[in-house]
Amino acid sequence: MLVDLPGHYRSPLPAGRLTIDAMADAVGVLLQRLREPPAHVVGLSLGGCVGLALALRAPERVRSLTIVNAFARLRPAGPAAVARLGVRLALLAVDARAALARVRCPTLVMAGADDATVGLDVKETLARAIPGARFVVVPDSGHATNADQPETFNATLRDFLTAR
Repeated sequence: MLVDLPGHYRSPLPAGRLTIDAMADAVGVLLQRLREPPAHVVGLSLGGCVGLALALRAPERVRSLTIVNAFARLRPAGPAAVARLGVRLALLAVDARAALARVRCPTLVMAGADDATVGLDVKETLARAIPGARFVVVPDSGHATNADQPETFNATLRDFLTAR
């Protein structure tokens, strides 16, 4: 199942302040309403942050977690990344670092080696803070690893999920 996050693509922007936690709660409610079993949650960038929040806020809903080019605390890779993220900084003002040790599901953190938006060190720090997380760096990939290196992305994800 592909989830359209609130305020993205065809989903309307909800009333009030949109936050990572609010999006995670909306995904959790959707999974509950659809009576879905615990899900393999895969999220890229903002979606990875939402997936992480879902794993922390509703762990019973998450069978495994794959975080791609996301973070527990935003620290842009450089000035150009700050400019690109300018319109989203309020939304992305999240700091989940203190809670990472509570993630209990199998977790894969995938990182584009050439991501100019979220630094490699940020993603490596995220992986090290989650108990038992697997960290994979994808060469020749920027922020959209699934589009930059689809074969590597799919093979890495498939290997991770089939072990679950």
